[in-house]
Amino acid sequence: MNTTLQSLIDNAKQPQDLLRYREMQRKLMLEIQMIHANLTHLLERYRADVQVLLQSQGAKGNREVSLDEMEKDAMARAREIYQKVVEFQTGRRSVPW
Repeated sequence: MNTTLQSLIDNAKQPQDLLRYREMQRKLMLEIQMIHANLTHLLERYRADVQVLLQSQGAKGNREVSLDEMEKDAMARAREIYQKVVEFQTGRRSVPW
């Protein structure tokens, strides 16, 4: 998505389009940073469980994950980004963000 936004920025003919695409890119980057920080926090909280799961190739470590409010929000935002990408790729959305 970021590559597509960069392409739109590089090829923008009108100043208002350039500003709009740059703002879309800025918002996307902020969303991705927030999601990354919260998922990193989640993985850190469950580090030992993830290690057991990986080392056993999925045979052990079947503990249920409990998300805090920020992690739930990050997951919801990640799903929203995914939905926007699908809509853009299938022509149901004219801009990627």
